[in-house]
Amino acid sequence: MITIKSIAENFKVSAATVSKALNGLPGVSDELRGSIINYAKENNYIPNMFGRGLKGETLKVIGVIISDNANPTYSMVIKGIEAQAELCGFNIILCNSHEDWKKEQKQIRVLLEKKVDGILIVPSAVARDEPSGRYDILDAVKIPSIMAIRKIESYCCDIVTSDNVFGAKMAVKYLLDKGHTKIIHITTVLNISTSSERIIGFKQAMERAGLEIDEQSIIAMDYSDQEAFQNAMSQLIKRKADFSAIFAFNDIMAFHVIKALHSFGLSVPKDVAVIGYDNNDFADFCSVPLTTVHSDSFYLGFLAAATLLERIHCESTPYSEKLIKPKRIIERDSV
Repeated sequence: MITIKSIAENFKVSAATVSKALNGLPGVSDELRGSIINYAKENNYIPNMFGRGLKGETLKVIGVIISDNANPTYSMVIKGIEAQAELCGFNIILCNSHEDWKKEQKQIRVLLEKKVDGILIVPSAVARDEPSGRYDILDAVKIPSIMAIRKIESYCCDIVTSDNVFGAKMAVKYLLDKGHTKIIHITTVLNISTSSERIIGFKQAMERAGLEIDEQSIIAMDYSDQEAFQNAMSQLIKRKADFSAIFAFNDIMAFHVIKALHSFGLSVPKDVAVIGYDNNDFADFCSVPLTTVHSDSFYLGFLAAATLLERIHCESTPYSEKLIKPKRIIERDSV
């Protein structure tokens, strides 16, 4: 691969002169600058961005760690991040922690070694065996960093997320307005802020309507374990008289719920109404097109990247939490 050193040898000048020519710095004649630039283009010269980082120069690269890129909602978040980054002349390095805090920590170190200008994290779920101080290294090196979609209360940084409490209340009110008073909430087994916030919204909406909430009103299920999920749904369906509608934690959970209901001979929405959360790209293609809370995932990613870039350029401003309120329910056939 052609380097600044090999270009310098070709023109019989110093490497510093070539660097000035390629970076538009003074001290090089226009004729020599043009010749060097043309030679670099013809020979597919690629700048050593890592070398720039070692010199303390900005690379215009941000690291992005996603908790699970198999979730289709995150694809829109990533598109939003990319769109904002591109507007500002930045690139991204994308990592996937697979809901593993240990992998997340390793990825943070890799991104720091690559001298990225800032890190945007969708935190992985909190695990029982996890020690405190997951993000101590970020504090130690003082790199600009923010959290998006989820948050870890013990780490102080900028946060950009959906207003999950508000969105959950929207979902429950929609079901109430459709005449459902026996509503259950199926949430995830993951220990994440979005789950706890949507539970709060569910409880507030039910209590405001004067409806009773007991331990059977909120059920945590793991759709990644299909056998366990089917068993849990079987136990739930035995209580069919206790509910007429389900508010699912997210669209993916709703897809699995609808599939399980069908497998037990129940019709959606005739026997059970189902509403999701996110409005991901597949909600309209479910076996029963899914009614869901529209969370603007693209805008969330766009705003999160903008917030990180602001932090990169102005590190001294106070931290903020930006909540994006869902604006509407997308009505389809599941309610």
